[in-house]
Amino acid sequence: MASALWSYESKGDSNLHARHAQMFHFWDATIEFHAAVVLSALLRDHSGLEQELPGLPVQFRKVGITPERATLGVWHIVLQRLTKRYRTALTGTDTDEQARVRAAFADAPPDFLDTLLSTDVTKLLGDVIYLRNTWSGHSGAAGEDSLKEQLSVLTSHVHTLRNLVGAGWLDFPLVRAGGARIRNGVFHHDVDLAMGPNTPFRQKRIPSNVALEEDGLYLIPREGGSALPLAPLIELQPAAFGSNSDCYFYNRLQTEGIRFVAYHDVAESEMIKKAAPAGSLVAALASGEPASQ
Repeated sequence: MASALWSYESKGDSNLHARHAQMFHFWDATIEFHAAVVLSALLRDHSGLEQELPGLPVQFRKVGITPERATLGVWHIVLQRLTKRYRTALTGTDTDEQARVRAAFADAPPDFLDTLLSTDVTKLLGDVIYLRNTWSGHSGAAGEDSLKEQLSVLTSHVHTLRNLVGAGWLDFPLVRAGGARIRNGVFHHDVDLAMGPNTPFRQKRIPSNVALEEDGLYLIPREGGSALPLAPLIELQPAAFGSNSDCYFYNRLQTEGIRFVAYHDVAESEMIKKAAPAGSLVAALASGEPASQ
């Protein structure tokens, strides 16, 4: 997300069409990433999975979309449905439900959950999707004044997102796991902190209650503890630990494999690969049945 926004900043004002397209790439990355995080919790929440998964394809079909060809509408339905579920549970009086939700999110810090599940954040992302749909198909012919006005609106929304998110993500960062040492029954993992507009990412050693798959993406408290595996919709290209690694987001199923796209400046803007975990998740979202069934 930060790299996508940095790509926007780096384009300057000489090509407003390129800046306009790149601004939406930032929002594409932001919206799918938020959806991936709530899906990550759902995959750990067995009772929630049984209750929520069957309803998602029903909502997709009502508006004529499918996760097999992902759109912002797909991710917004996921966000609306799941954030409401978890927000309701956390603010309710059932302590068992509250504990279950916290466990699904790997005991994430309360500030992080408040940020992720905020109705203001979900509404803001919905507003951006509305603008995308309203302006879709017209940006190529739009004049300079129109493009500047649209970019002004979208930039204002970026500032709003920053104000809403605050420091919520700093205490529960996304990391790429490296090697580990075991000391007194605790895994001490070297990780890349997947934060900021540039790679190589900063490295840190974080204690974990569980072993982390090397090169896997996780959300984990800065001081360690439980870890939330990120749903397999986002991939960092394999690279030596601590070195440059391009980021790709799930886009659609194709005959030859799964298409992933990059939203920041990279040598290859897309890749097609056999990615069984992503394929299984997409199949589950499309059918309403867990992958194990």
